Amino acid sequence: MSGPAPEPRPTVRALLLDRDDRLLLQAFVDPDVRRPGAEPTDAPAWFPPGGGLAAGEAQADGLARELREETGFTDVAWGPWVWRRTVDLDVHGRVRRFEEAYRLGRVAGAAPAPRPTAFEPWEARAFHGFRWWTIEELASSDVRVFPPALARRLGQLLADGAPARPIDISADG
Repeated sequence: MSGPAPEPRPTVRALLLDRDDRLLLQAFVDPDVRRPGAEPTDAPAWFPPGGGLAAGEAQADGLARELREETGFTDVAWGPWVWRRTVDLDVHGRVRRFEEAYRLGRVAGAAPAPRPTAFEPWEARAFHGFRWWTIEELASSDVRVFPPALARRLGQLLADGAPARPIDISADG
């Protein structure tokens, strides 16, 4: 692909589990966000809550802010940063390089209801819903889930524990 280099976008995401090890994912439908060169789709994309860091914002602070804005959750027992991933996306005609960091977190209780408090206008238009997923549901579903191999990776994480340092899962797609 020719053209300017993708603009870096430091991003944080929460692997947020409830007491029953269900993972919270959010879905968005935005045909103008896709892999460079990919065809637009109206299929929802499911992924962990989170988003871009503000200039100079620490990862932990940015993740707490994003989670509060997207879910309303403020009482999270944070665990370690476990994964990192780099992926290029065409976002409304501009290619950006998402440099994602994933952190494990837990909420008390079973599947509390998220209540967004501060979606950006484009997020509000594209938002399709939340769902708490079991690993089995993720593994057997045909919905688009990001990062790819999420069910397998999460199963390994829960079975083996957190890695000593975040592992790079970019090769998963």
